[in-house]
Order: sequence, then structure tokens, then C-alpha cells
Amino acid sequence: MIYVDAHVHIHEDVNLDMLLASAVQNFQRAEEHFSGSVNQSSQYVMCLTEIQAVGKFQELKSRSNAAETGACLWQIRATREDDSLVAVHPDFGELIIIAGRQIVTSEKLEVLALGTDKPIPDGDSISDIINAVQGLDALAVIPWGFGKWIGRRGAVLDRVLRKSYHQPIFLGDNSGRPKHWRQPPHFLEARKRGMRILPGSDPLPFPSEFKRIGSFGFVMEDSVSSSNASADLKRLLLDEKRAVHTYGQLENPFRFMRNQIAMQYRIRKERR
Repeated sequence: MIYVDAHVHIHEDVNLDMLLASAVQNFQRAEEHFSGSVNQSSQYVMCLTEIQAVGKFQELKSRSNAAETGACLWQIRATREDDSLVAVHPDFGELIIIAGRQIVTSEKLEVLALGTDKPIPDGDSISDIINAVQGLDALAVIPWGFGKWIGRRGAVLDRVLRKSYHQPIFLGDNSGRPKHWRQPPHFLEARKRGMRILPGSDPLPFPSEFKRIGSFGFVMEDSVSSSNASADLKRLLLDEKRAVHTYGQLENPFRFMRNQIAMQYRIRKERR
């Protein structure tokens, strides 16, 4: 079994070793809930979705080239790919890390590029950005965001869902969506069209949010190679015969409102 968190941000001032340990523990809890026990052969995958000017994947990769100091039990190992790494711990086992980017379109929607660390500039149209992502052999995912799939932007997404691209595109869900809200109609339309929905935790830029990583995502009954995990995961997700199952809990209304207020305060503070 493969457990995947498809929307991970590593924010500044986060202890990477604590983050990796917390992610594995969340994956293990999810596996216990989903299948009843933790299987030693299961794989855990964390897909980064880094915004412009953030380079945590490269920071982790630099540790794979550094001499061991003995100060940290987590070892970062390079793979045969440029866009994946494996974190290894004597107690927590392996955690696969796949590079990815988050791009803002001219319509103020977002596109995730899973499986590449190459920068894609913000500001182009959503169709141009999807084409750019697929041109890098990455998966293009349009993630849900509060208020972003309604009105004018919702109409843009309607057109995107009806358009054909070089490869299938995906929609993204995240654990910040309130659990008592009805499901976004774009999810229903996507399923009618045979499109996959890839969930992820999408942690906010607050101190404790890294503890959400691994708690919300999807599971597939398959495996990937540790040396070519990014390519293998892309291949599996593009195979419509492979089943994808969501795991994890959506947000409770109180925490959702608290987070939205905190985000608005943070945005206004940054604009001053």
C-alpha cells in the first residue's frame, strides 16, 4: 500500500527532523485507521508543493551530499531521479519525498506541479501553466481553496474541466475544507468526467501546522520504487484503472474560521 499526502508545504522556521517524524506518525495512524494495522511493507510519500522563492527540497537534497555528523538520526538519501529523495530513520523507517511546485495563475487560481523542482513563473493563464507543468513531465493539479472556485474563478475552472490537455489533469482536496460543507460541485463534475481528486494536508504557515502533514491524503494498493518513486507515482496516477482512496478527516468549523481569520490577519500584516 502507498499512502500519499499530495499537498505539502514546509514553512520557514520548522524543524525538519521533527516534521519528518510527525509525518510518519500521521501516516501510521492513517494506516491503522484505514487497514487496522501498520504493515512494514507500506510506503509513505510526501509531495512538496513549494511556492516561488522557497527551496526546502533543495535544502533536504543538500543534506544527502553532506558528511554524516551524528547529530541527526534522519538520513536523506538521493535517488536516481532529480525530483525525489528518501528520508531514512532507524525507528521511523523510510519516507519518500517528491518535489513539486505551486503556481498562481493570472486568474488567481493555483496549479500544483507534482514531480518537478523546476520553477514555473506565476502570472500566466491557467491553461498556459497547465501546459508548462505537463511539458516538464509533472502532474498538474488544481487544488481547492476557500472562495477560489466560485464566481468568475469558478467559471474559469468550468472551462478548464471541459478542455482537453496533453495529459489528464487532477483536482486537489485538502484537510482545511470544512467537513460540514457540501462537496464542491467541481468535484462532482470531475468525477463524472473520470478525473481523479488528489487530497493533501496543505498545512498553513503557522507554527503547529506541520503536525498535519501525512494526516490527509490518498492510498493506493500498489508500490513504487524507492529509486524512481516520482516516475512510478506519476505512472500509477495516470493509469485510470488504479483505484485511489481518500483517507483522513476534514476540518471542524471552529478551527476553519479561526484559521481563516488568522490568515487574513497575516496577509494584511505582510502588506503593511
